[in-house]
Order: sequence, then C-alpha cells, then structure tokens
Amino acid sequence: MTQRWLNRFGRVRENRSNQSQLFLRYLLSYVAVLLIPLIILGVLIYYSFFNILANELSKNNKNVLMQLQYTFDNKLIEMNKIAYQIYNDPKLTSYNMGVEKPLSVQDGITELKKYMVGNNLPYEVFVYYNDLDRLYSSSSAYSAADFLQYFHYANWNRDSFFQDMKSIRNNTTRQADDVSMYGVDTKMITYIVPNPNSSYLGNQITVFFMIDEKAVNKMLAYGDGDIILVNEASQIITSSKNAGYLRSDSLHSLIEQRTTGGSSSIMLEEHEFNTWTVESPNTSWRYLILLPANEAMKQLTYTKTLFAIALFCILMAAAGVIAYTMRLNYRPLRQLKAFAENKLGKLLHNVNEIEALRFTIDHIATAKEEWVRNSSLAVKEYILAKLLKGHYAEIRECNLEGKEIGLAFTKPKFRVALFLFKDYDFNGRPDRSQLISFIESQLPPEMEAYGTVSAEDGKLILLIAAEESSEAQLNGYFSSVHEVLNTKWGLQTTIGIGNEWEEVGWIGKSYIEASTAVDYRLIKGRNQIIFFRDIPPRVGFNYNYPVQQLKALEHSVFEGNSDETRRILDRLFTLIDQIDMPLFEVRCLCFDIINTVIKSMCMINKTQIHDNTNEYPDVISLAGFETVDELWTAVRTFSLDICLSIQNKGERQKQDMIDRMKDYIQNNFGDNQFLIQNMADHFQMSSSNLNYYFKQKHEFTISEYVNHLRMEKAKQLLLTTDFSLSEIVRQIGYSDVSSFVRKFKHTIGTTPGTFRKIHIG
Repeated sequence: MTQRWLNRFGRVRENRSNQSQLFLRYLLSYVAVLLIPLIILGVLIYYSFFNILANELSKNNKNVLMQLQYTFDNKLIEMNKIAYQIYNDPKLTSYNMGVEKPLSVQDGITELKKYMVGNNLPYEVFVYYNDLDRLYSSSSAYSAADFLQYFHYANWNRDSFFQDMKSIRNNTTRQADDVSMYGVDTKMITYIVPNPNSSYLGNQITVFFMIDEKAVNKMLAYGDGDIILVNEASQIITSSKNAGYLRSDSLHSLIEQRTTGGSSSIMLEEHEFNTWTVESPNTSWRYLILLPANEAMKQLTYTKTLFAIALFCILMAAAGVIAYTMRLNYRPLRQLKAFAENKLGKLLHNVNEIEALRFTIDHIATAKEEWVRNSSLAVKEYILAKLLKGHYAEIRECNLEGKEIGLAFTKPKFRVALFLFKDYDFNGRPDRSQLISFIESQLPPEMEAYGTVSAEDGKLILLIAAEESSEAQLNGYFSSVHEVLNTKWGLQTTIGIGNEWEEVGWIGKSYIEASTAVDYRLIKGRNQIIFFRDIPPRVGFNYNYPVQQLKALEHSVFEGNSDETRRILDRLFTLIDQIDMPLFEVRCLCFDIINTVIKSMCMINKTQIHDNTNEYPDVISLAGFETVDELWTAVRTFSLDICLSIQNKGERQKQDMIDRMKDYIQNNFGDNQFLIQNMADHFQMSSSNLNYYFKQKHEFTISEYVNHLRMEKAKQLLLTTDFSLSEIVRQIGYSDVSSFVRKFKHTIGTTPGTFRKIHIG
C-alpha cells in the first residue's frame, strides 16, 4: 500500500516537473517576444526620435533668431531709407537750414517729423550739418556744444563725436551707451548712416538715429535665454538680460570667431550654455542665443523621462498580463491532454501536454492513412465514374480530386476499354483490386491507365491516356493482358476498345464505342479483343449526320423555346425511324443531344436547373438501353425538361424586367427632362428595343403610358389641392401651361379649369 502511494507520488512529481518545464518555456518565450521589440523600439527612439527632437529644438531656436534678423533688417532698411531721403530732400540742405532763415529751419524740423512717422524703433533722428556746426531733430535744433550738453554720452566724448560725424564712411552701430538726456539717465543705441555721396573732404551732412535700448531688449526677450545683438565690428550692442557674463573673455572669443549656422556650448560664470548664432547678410549684425544647458534640453529631458516611465509601465503591465494569460492558457493545454488521453483510451505518462498532443495527432494520422488505403479503391471508382459521366469540364478538376489517392491524368488523348469476364462476379471478391492493379501495371510506361468496375453491369472499365498510342503498342498490350487473364487467372475475357479522343467530354463516346465493341462478341465470338474501329459498317446503311439539327436544338434550348425543341426532337426521331439507325448510332446521337443540351444550359449559367445530375441519362446508362424507343424516350424527356426550366425562368426574368421598367417610369414621369433614350441607357438597351419590349407586354407605348400617368396625377392634384396650373404643370413634368391644357383637353375632353369646377362645384 505504501509502495503504491510512493509510486503514485513519484509519477505526480514527474508530471508536474514536465508541466513546470513547459510552463517555464512558454513564460520565457512570451517575455522574450515582449522584450525584443521593446529593446529595439527603445534603441530606435533614443538614436533616432530623440535626435530628431533635439534637431527640431535647435531649428526652433535658429528660427527665432532668423525672425529677429528679419525684423531688425527691415527696421534698419527703413532707417537707411529715411537717411537717404533726408540727404536728397531740398528742404533739408545746408543752405535752407541756415540760422538766417528761421522759417526754413522750422520747415526742416517739420519735415523730419514726417520721416519719423511709421517707424517705432528709433527714439529720435538727428541731422548734423558740418558747415553749420549744428544738429537738427524732429523736435528741435541744437548747436553742437548744446547737443553734447543735453545728450551727454558716457563713452562718446566731444572729439570722438566730431570725428565720427565727419569721417565715417559706412553705416555704423555704436554699443548701447549711458546717455544723460536733460538730466535723465537712460541707455541709447546710436545708428549712424553717412551720406553715400560725400566728397573726399568729409561728410557735410550726417544722419544718425538714437534707439532706446529698452525697446530693443523688449524685442530680444526669450524666456530663460539671453539674446545678444552684435554689430558689424563684433561689438556687443546690447542683450535682453545685460548679465555680467557679457564682459567674459570666453564670450568675446566666441564672438570673434564669427561662427554661424550651427550650435555650440560655452562655460560662462561656471555655468554651461548652449549657443546658436545667425548673421544677417544685409547688415552684418549677428544674433546670438545663450540658453542654459539644462533649459535648452528641458523639453527633451522631459520627453525622455516620460518615455522611460511609459516603457516601464508597459513592461510591468505586460508582465502582469503574461502571468495571468499563462495561467489561463495552461489550463486548456492540460484539458487538451486529458482529451487526448480519453481519445487514445490510455494515460500518457512522462510527457507534457504538447508531446501528448503530437502523439495523438500522429496516432490519428496513422489511422487516417490506413483508412485511406482501405478506401482508396472506392474513391478511385467514384472519381472515374464522374469522369465517364462527364461531370468534369476539364481534366485538371479530376486530377485535383484524385490528388489524395495518386490519381492523375497527364496525357492529352483518352480512350476507354471494357473487360467482360465470363462467370466472374466482382462484388465481394478479395482479388478484385489485385486484378485491376495487374491490368493497370501491364500498360507501357508512356501510357496511363486507371481501372474501375461498372456497378450497372459488372464490366471492368479501363481509362487510358497517352500522347498518341500506336496500333502496335495497343495490340501488344491487350494481347499480353488477354493471355495472362486466360492462363494465370483462368478468365475468359472479351475486351472491347473504343476510339481515341482528345477532349474530356468525348470520353463518354469512347465508352459507348467500347460497349458496342463488347456487344459485337455475339458476331465475332467470345474471349476476343475487339477494336471498335474494326467493326464493319452495316451494309447499305449510310446517312448524313444531323449537324444542322443539333445546332438548331442548341439555339432552341438556349432561347427556352420548348415548342421548337419538341419539333426538332420529333424530326430527329423520325430520321432514326426512317433509316432504321443501328442502336450504336442511336446511342452516339443521344450522347451528342445530351451534350448539346448541357452546353446550352451552361452558356446561360443555368447550372442550378438540375441539382441532381442523376436525373438525366449518362453515358453508362445510355449503353445499358437495349431498345431505341427506351433510349429515345429518356433523352427526349430530359431535353424538354431542361428547355421548360429555362423557359419558365426566362418568363420570370422578363416579367421582372417589365416591373422594373414601370417602376422607373412611375418614379421619373414628373421630371420635365424625362426621355425614352435616358431610360434606354439606364436599362442598357436601344430605344427601339425598349419600346418593342414594353409594347410586347402592353397594348400601349412608353409615351402613352407616361401621358396616362401625368393626366391621372393632374386630375388628382386638381381635385385634392388648390395648386395653380403652373404648379401642377411643374409637378407632372410638362414644360409649359399651354401645352398641358391642350393635352388635358384632348385626353379628358375638357380644360383643367372646367374639370375642377365640375367636380368640386
């Protein structure tokens, strides 16, 4: 007892070990499937997406600088235009601005005010006249001494001022300087625009602008960053923050390098800054952004952190899902093993669930192979019977069905041979398949042959396919087989062989020929090899094959004309009766009639008319009829049945077409653009055919029917509404009132107004 429990416990532990190993393999595979794409995704994001994001941030900073450059360039261009206009203004010449002409001076000041209108960047514009030693602005006039007293520059003394006014040849921007204006301290940027037409003796007139640093700093403001404005001489004009690091040697060294376009980093006051620089091609000013490194990549760092958190959350959620789904998925595997053991009828020890399933599938496959081997003969007979009865339109359909049992025809020409054995019953004989296999195996390698047994008469049917068989080969093959059947098997055998045909549909005809050859044994004798081609024609029998009648039959069936089909069949039967046609010829003619009817049926896609293919006589049943009357009755009944089915369905289709035409007219007669041609286009017919088709079912034309509907609608509207005639005309599809009144009076016998008065009172 104790030993049994120990053994059982040991088996349970072993099974659990197998199950745990399987569970662990699945778990590791799921985790690997999860981690591999996540790792690849992470690497791609870090080395691609974040680089793209960093480039976008850099591009954004450069765009800010480009926008500033564009703004300041426009402002400077405007100031340059003001200066050039001042130089060319006749009211502002040295002569007119002399002290001896006070009215001209006042006009000049007024003229300067005009130039300041519309440009909000300059604080003031000044014009220095060298020969007058005076300065004029848009608000006042000064002597040079008074100007330097009222506008006292901290870093621009008297000598430097006069030197710059007389000798500067290019546009010059002075750094922001402390200026005491009438005792008030402020910072001003000075922009000097010399006269481009000055003589070599020096500037006679010089224009310069004072720009309030506060206005410029407001334009330069950029969050936590500092935008520095550098003039054409690589001097810092001003910056948005005016921090202490502006005096740093490192910064001035960076400015002197004149690097533009890209980004770089710099250490200022023990802090790292990222820099971006843009230079104006028009003014040579440079615009430099200093952004603390932690602020420059703040958005990128935030995105990376967010991505890491999201990745971690996805990993944790996926791990939880894996753990949960593994428990769910493992239970069906265990149940599947129990199901497999139940089907096998025994317990499977020391194997996991997948191995148990593989063992069960292998067991089922082995059982199936055994079943296929046992049933291959039945499947083969079924496929060959369908081939003989014409159920395959192409040989590849037969090959597709026979693929499982290795049945395939690859040669293009076919013939049928029938074996009739004396005193041999195939049913229940254990050597039946051996006999068929023997006959098949004796065929030359360049030919293909498959044998089956006819359930109707017990004959062995052999279907032969070849490229082109010679008479010598066939005679040799059938002679050899016939001899072995007689000597080894002890079977007296009559072999009938039909002609060779290329089309699959004519295999049935070869069968009829082979059956006729077997029947010829009554004349030639039993236990013989009889080729159909060797049967001599009946003496005195000669007739023209009814090709035209078969074509007419095809057309009448196609059109569903049962009366014409009946007349054609009666004429063919009369032909058979008049010339005393042999039974073989009757079978062949009936075979052609059936093929003609089926061909017509397929042409009009009526394959569902006869769902049960056993309802019409096939080639095997044709060979079984022993009298002409029985054979003809079966073929005639089938042909008329098919024709009536097509005719009935055609009538339903015609009625459906008429109903759709009437619906179309009723839905569109109220449109004054209604045309019969449009209706014909809708139904994809010509207008003449449309009219003929419609009138064939009615006693009136489409136009008469449309007019009838319009008049009935008009009568209804006259009696049930108070619509005016113009509104009624619009609703029923007429184009004008007068034509409607004439038509109404001609059709109803009175005018619309009179009709309404008579019936409404």
